[in-house]
Amino acid sequence: MDLHFGLCAAVFSAGIFSFFSPCILPLLPLYFGYFSSDGQALSPFADRMKKTLAFVAGVSTVFFLMGLGAGFAGALFQNKMFLVFCGALIVLMGIHQTGLLEIPLLNRTRAFSSPVAPGKGLLGAFALGFFFSFGWTPCVGPALAMVLGISLQQGDALTGGILLLFYVAGFTLPFLLLAAGSRVLLTRIRGLYPYLDKIKVAGGLLVMTMGIWMIAAQLITPPQQMEGNTLSGATVSREDWAGKPVYLKFWATWCPACLAGLGEFQELAEEYAGRDDVVIYSVIAPGIHNEMDRKTFSDWANGQKFTFPVLFDEGGSMGMQYGIRAYPTSVFLDGKGNVAFVRIGHMGNEEIRNRLAELAKKEAQE
Repeated sequence: MDLHFGLCAAVFSAGIFSFFSPCILPLLPLYFGYFSSDGQALSPFADRMKKTLAFVAGVSTVFFLMGLGAGFAGALFQNKMFLVFCGALIVLMGIHQTGLLEIPLLNRTRAFSSPVAPGKGLLGAFALGFFFSFGWTPCVGPALAMVLGISLQQGDALTGGILLLFYVAGFTLPFLLLAAGSRVLLTRIRGLYPYLDKIKVAGGLLVMTMGIWMIAAQLITPPQQMEGNTLSGATVSREDWAGKPVYLKFWATWCPACLAGLGEFQELAEEYAGRDDVVIYSVIAPGIHNEMDRKTFSDWANGQKFTFPVLFDEGGSMGMQYGIRAYPTSVFLDGKGNVAFVRIGHMGNEEIRNRLAELAKKEAQE
């Protein structure tokens, strides 16, 4: 899981811009009235905050599930051109939000009625938030699509879910402030109505920027550099692999699926040990993505009596170079160092042998 401050801040900002969309702000008087005890006087502060937190929980549940789904889908569809296509769609939605292009479908909203009466305590507040999310998702479409696209690009369900929680934090923060404030605060927010068009354009520019970033992340190839140290202390570089097929298994100690496959990888490493025509390494990024630091990992690996080759990806440069977004991930390189095949998830030894044999045959023919 790799969440950078800038990415989280951009997603949080998208949530705030979503709150200030033209079809959300007009609903605020109705939302504010929900916290009135008799239609005029506000409910006690504690009661308002409990109901608001329940409302936020309802909204968060829907968006978190969306993020899980997007991240999971990204793990299944790790295709560069597919992600470029998603980025292009997000840019298109951003252009729509600025008003330069009109897409009627994105202007639609759909009202969902809650089966639980909003007045019935915390359960009603949760239901209000839950069904509110479904009803007004099309209205905040461009910004939400941007966040879902970024979640898709991460290729990890949990990362996608957490990104959507950052989005919903920005989206619901003004609701919390309203509930904690007074009608004076609502009056001041109404004063923003004349500036809705400018706010909408600013949000559209943010969406476009993130869409362009998604496209660039797929099309701009980082410098092909690699040098690292092994668990045994040896230093290896790309030049050492020239002319040889390479199999790299990216994994992490906190990944159950990775740990379950180590025994099989040990057998594979023993089978290819001593051969100089094929290169096999397992790759660990110490201190990154919640991984142990290098010394702790070395002590742990030696305690486990591992004998398969381990390459330390210091700083995570290899992971970024090969677009690693989930563990375990298998990367196959040809003799020129080009990526020949990538597989996310467990990969059996028989298929690995076949892939390496195909690459070796191709190398011999050239």
